[in-house]
Amino acid sequence: MNNYTIKDLCTNIISDFKQPLSYLLPALLLTAAGVFLYKLGRRNAKISPQSILLIIYMEVLMQTAFLSREPGSRKGIDLTLFGTWGQSAVSHAYFVENIIMLIPFGILAPIVLKQMRKIRCCVLTGFMLSCAIEISQFITQRGYCQLDDVVTNTAGTLIGWVIWKGFGKIITINRTNEKSIKK
Repeated sequence: MNNYTIKDLCTNIISDFKQPLSYLLPALLLTAAGVFLYKLGRRNAKISPQSILLIIYMEVLMQTAFLSREPGSRKGIDLTLFGTWGQSAVSHAYFVENIIMLIPFGILAPIVLKQMRKIRCCVLTGFMLSCAIEISQFITQRGYCQLDDVVTNTAGTLIGWVIWKGFGKIITINRTNEKSIKK
């Protein structure tokens, strides 16, 4: 039986999210510089705020999953399904964090890219992104290559896509209601 509370789990997750949040300012600055240079080169170029958010998210994701660790600091492959679940609040927090990690991708990708509005395309891309991260972590030994991470990241992409789709339906219903009220 687990000897921790939901509060312990949430405390661990919140504590662990301090690190990715610390990458936000550098990502904002890097993106701002990139957008400035892009617009300088292409005067009439338009970049949507959603695209900028996706770029910032991807920078924070790469920093968190790949660049925040020393090369050679972690070795190994774990192909055990749900092997990372463990018994402690910390291990459960890592599991949940891997789901949370790709939820923004599942929300932002369909907003920015039309092809991602199809569930299969978005979830498959999230799966491939997760595989690429895990393989890169294995090759550079910057993280453990774990089947659970791929499964949980893919689940996070699916959850994000469902959130995007749900909000899209709410917005459509509200717009329809507003139009019928105006008539």
